[in-house]
Amino acid sequence: MQEFIDSKKVIEIRNIIDPKEIKSRAKEQSLINFNSAKINIVSVGRLVNHKAFELAIGAINNLISNGHNVHLYIVGEGVERNFLENEIKRLKLTNHCTLLGFQNNPYPFIKKCDIYLQTSRIEGLGRTIIEAALLCKPIVTTNFPTAFSILQDNITGLIAEMNSQDISKSIERLIENKKLKNNLIENLRKKEDWEKEKTLDSIYKLLNS
Repeated sequence: MQEFIDSKKVIEIRNIIDPKEIKSRAKEQSLINFNSAKINIVSVGRLVNHKAFELAIGAINNLISNGHNVHLYIVGEGVERNFLENEIKRLKLTNHCTLLGFQNNPYPFIKKCDIYLQTSRIEGLGRTIIEAALLCKPIVTTNFPTAFSILQDNITGLIAEMNSQDISKSIERLIENKKLKNNLIENLRKKEDWEKEKTLDSIYKLLNS
């Protein structure tokens, strides 16, 4: 818009994300009981190309090859289901990757996981990362452009290169380095999310201008 309209006439207002609602809904019972003997990793999003879930599956394959007992749960539905199912079968990961399909409430899955993973090629906002951060989960994400506006690398999350090898290395760091993992969680707990108030304030200013 700024290419065609005077930038002074363009106002950017972020979507409202309500921390209280997310934390409340996260307490609801999920349909899946995670195996506590495994490192349970959750990703949420539509099964479409730009979410790049094949990178997540490839990362799991690398971790299994390195001797880590991990399980990936992908919450979401979409046109790439058959492709992803075939990838899971091809890599013989049926005991380590589960496509959960669409869930009305993904938050209990995020709350119960050990690591939240986002492998998107591109995101406008990266809402699920913000939601995982509000639930204080250790996060690994790819380096899509807006990731750096949500997370501070090595402080509130790990930002990996957009390939399965680097993603798996970042996950491995969290598995093997408990101090790093705990520091990320603690930093997220300390971080106050004022985005809802900021968004409402921007809307009120717009309406009153």
